[in-house]
Amino acid sequence: MNHTIKNMLRAGMSACSICGITKFFRRKQTGACILMYHGFIEGKPEGLENHSRLHLDIEGFRHTAKMLAKHYNVIPLQELVYKMKTGQPVPPNTVALTFDDGYASNYLLALPVLREYDLHATVFASTGFIEGENYQWPDRLEYAIGHCRENVLHLDFPGLPESLSLDTLKMRQKALLRLDPEIKKVPQNRLLESLAHIEERAGVALADDTNPPAIYRAMSWQQVREMENSAYISIGSHTHVHAILGNCPVSFARQDMMRCTELLREKGGVETPMFAYPNGQPGDFNKETRKMLTELGYGVAVTTEMEFNQPDEDLMELKRMGTPLNGYQADAICSGFVNSVKKPITEKISKFIPSSN
Repeated sequence: MNHTIKNMLRAGMSACSICGITKFFRRKQTGACILMYHGFIEGKPEGLENHSRLHLDIEGFRHTAKMLAKHYNVIPLQELVYKMKTGQPVPPNTVALTFDDGYASNYLLALPVLREYDLHATVFASTGFIEGENYQWPDRLEYAIGHCRENVLHLDFPGLPESLSLDTLKMRQKALLRLDPEIKKVPQNRLLESLAHIEERAGVALADDTNPPAIYRAMSWQQVREMENSAYISIGSHTHVHAILGNCPVSFARQDMMRCTELLREKGGVETPMFAYPNGQPGDFNKETRKMLTELGYGVAVTTEMEFNQPDEDLMELKRMGTPLNGYQADAICSGFVNSVKKPITEKISKFIPSSN
């Protein structure tokens, strides 16, 4: 979606919550909303950090937690699933919170907020990321492009551009925007190889930094166990190397998921995790993926398709809504206001804004 349209919609979302319009939609909303987050930050990031926008300012999340605790029925994802499985009614305005990947900020920043407002979240962890074994690929990319000392980055990897200009911060931002969709097209069994190639050509790698930026750090197994045993966080599965399973050879996908499941059980004490599909869009998982997960004992999986969940929803394809930046936006999303007005408003605004913006 055009960035100008996004900003206008976000401003409108906040305004409608502040003015009380969302109260009307809350009274009508019956489906359950699952919200999706990744990492969290304190203060303003430096350089290209958080260009991927995966990390939310923790004060925005605190404002969201306050709003949800006041106006919504926030329950653990496991409780929502149990109600759906057993045919029990799901109360109106039900919300479940989820965090993807396994960033240390889930433990250091978000957990204290959850405790403060007595809320629960599920962290879907990529086990290869825990303790910084394999950093998340968007973070590796940001770090390499942001810290490269050359003004031109020359690449020689199938599917990636041959050269990228890095003269200015804006050019480096454009380089990331160009690389991001291309890397997603790289076969998953070669994804790590493509990232290593970029790092080698850039002359820097996040994994070599002895004091990596806090924004990129992963949680430890000790933190995983502590959260799993707490009343505020449960741990779920998000593959071992964050592979988009629908794009992987079946043997690679199965091995990756077996490794993830075993590590969660052995090191994290997680016996029956739920699952989050990496990327989570149609095509990122398929019938083979679902069969494999079922064989491994998974009965619940979440996508990134932005809809509410009805009582008869497919438990292996639960929907999740995108990351609200503050409580007002969360109210607009969770009340159902956004879903009701987004399409017609977007269509009208698009007519007046050039697509090149």
